[in-house]
Amino acid sequence: MTINLKALPQNNEAEQAVLGSILIDQDAMNLALEEIVESDFYDENHKKIFSAMVDLDKESKPIELLLISSSESQKFNGSINIPKGSPEENPKNRTIKSLGCR
Repeated sequence: MTINLKALPQNNEAEQAVLGSILIDQDAMNLALEEIVESDFYDENHKKIFSAMVDLDKESKPIELLLISSSESQKFNGSINIPKGSPEENPKNRTIKSLGCR
């Protein structure tokens, strides 16, 4: 019997909370790295964002949206999707806004 791991329960809001926590408090990155690896994220975009955060952390650079976007554009040929516009214009941006990251 084969188990499809992609079909296992996932929580998009929890993934967003982890990424948002790291954006708010860079010390959260150390805590995340103790428990989480890129493959733990279900959402492909979240995997890319977390990967960029790890790369920035390894380079001792600040973990911020502009650098994440730049890092991922180079690494993934611009395939990262960081929501743009106000929360009213783009509902995906509400989480970032509510976390105080914009």
